[in-house]
Amino acid sequence: MGVGKRAIHCSYGSRVLAWFRIFLAAASVLFWHGWGGSWAAGEEPFAVRAVGPDGQAISLPAAPESIANLLKAGNVSFSFYDPAQQRRRYAGETKLDLRYDYRTTTRWELHREGGSQIVTVRPRFHHISLSRRHTVLLPLRMVGEQFYSRPLVQHEMDHVRISTNPAFDKQFQRWLETEMRVIRLTLPSGQTLNNQWVQAQIKAATKQRFDRMLELIQIRYQELDRVTDHGMEPLPKEFFMHKS
Repeated sequence: MGVGKRAIHCSYGSRVLAWFRIFLAAASVLFWHGWGGSWAAGEEPFAVRAVGPDGQAISLPAAPESIANLLKAGNVSFSFYDPAQQRRRYAGETKLDLRYDYRTTTRWELHREGGSQIVTVRPRFHHISLSRRHTVLLPLRMVGEQFYSRPLVQHEMDHVRISTNPAFDKQFQRWLETEMRVIRLTLPSGQTLNNQWVQAQIKAATKQRFDRMLELIQIRYQELDRVTDHGMEPLPKEFFMHKS
């Protein structure tokens, strides 16, 4: 078995982004009254963005420290709607936009097996990271001094707590570094073996792992809504004791 071609390629700053949104929310509780650039976390205090139905800025009270940390980790913003103008099945909705970024140094070699040309790719991943943005949609009448103590807000924060769990970041990195240590591919007839083709295969394989991780997050989101009846029932204390 002879080696027909070897190559090494360093890819620096090659940003690969994918997005995913989860629309899950608490059951309608509209009878309540008194509703009162880069995504990376910087050194400046995180400022929560909140807008009303017409795009106007909404002022929210200061969040407790535990919630403030979660808002920053999840890059959370709030969007408020008027239930009189916009009827919704659920009162609250959390939208998650999740992206990944990595750099690779890649080696590959080409050899024949029978009548096929087999490419063995060995990518080495650097700086694997996930970045998140959450948008929480809520009725305008929730705004008030007790905003963060509202059960519906707390329920939506539990969704954010799930998708900011660093266990997902570690799992994604583990999959890339172990499952993709060696990738064997059949070079299609007529295809030129070059860096562009190799990087496209790495991108496709990475997206498969990313999609798998998204499924895990979605399962946890659905489990949260199941055990709380979309926020209508108290959250079991042991819920966040489980591994995500």
